[in-house]
Amino acid sequence: MKKLILITGVILIAYVVLTAVITSNAAKTKDVLETQAQTTVTQSAEEPTVYMVKSEDNRVVVYLNGVLYLKTDAPVSNLPKADKNRLKEGIVIDSKEKLKSILEDYCS
Repeated sequence: MKKLILITGVILIAYVVLTAVITSNAAKTKDVLETQAQTTVTQSAEEPTVYMVKSEDNRVVVYLNGVLYLKTDAPVSNLPKADKNRLKEGIVIDSKEKLKSILEDYCS
């Protein structure tokens, strides 16, 4: 009978310890995930939208924050020399409205 009580006590203590460890790890994991989510939202909110209109392979292309966003079929060779030079250097644009206007100028 004493052995049964002893085994039951050991099992109960092991259960309590494991439950405490699991609960602690779950809380830490939740905190880490919340911190990562807040960091992602903050970075997204702070990151400015920057469009870069350039010429590549004799076509007008647009990059959004350094990533290819749009590749048009508009040939650069049909544009005046001044426009070709601007596109060669790249035109920085900070809004979608300005981007639409520039694309209408170069692609129509």
